[in-house]
Amino acid sequence: AHLASFDRRRDVRALVGLSAERYMFLYATTSQRLWYRAALRRNSDSDGADGPSMTAVNFYTGQEMCLRARDSAMLSLMHAADILSVLIPKREPTLALACVSRLLRNAAELLDADGSPACATLANTLRTRVIADVLTTSCTRHRHEDDAAFAEPRSMERVDAECERLARSLCDTRSEVVFVLRATGVIHI
Repeated sequence: AHLASFDRRRDVRALVGLSAERYMFLYATTSQRLWYRAALRRNSDSDGADGPSMTAVNFYTGQEMCLRARDSAMLSLMHAADILSVLIPKREPTLALACVSRLLRNAAELLDADGSPACATLANTLRTRVIADVLTTSCTRHRHEDDAAFAEPRSMERVDAECERLARSLCDTRSEVVFVLRATGVIHI
């Protein structure tokens, strides 16, 4: 059973407000696969050719919608939070953590382009803390299991470099199903 069907958007809007309902609708209908691909591609373009916006593709209808920078950033933040909600901490950066890093970096760049430098700084700080928390949680958990296997935390620069390498590897995934499973941490191949 659906919590709220598409034909009840007006009721949901009355309950949570216009902005929250819009983000909920965008998140629920945007093609996850295409959003992740666009976010990974956007961050790998050194010339910023996409500008301060992204295009969301409705999974159900195929309709494309060019989103403003702030809306694109919010959608990237929501997708990053979704992946983090099921991410199992590992000793080293994973493909899923690399995807989260790219989504958060994407959000920061979009917010900066939108003229919201304070929000962009907050998104960058969030990215750094999330990565550190995931790896620290993993190291702490593994330290109790095997002191010999415990590695001291790596520098953020090294972790960033590894996340970028993993993100490029993720971009090279040809099968769309495998791509989403790798990006969300369901599989690690």
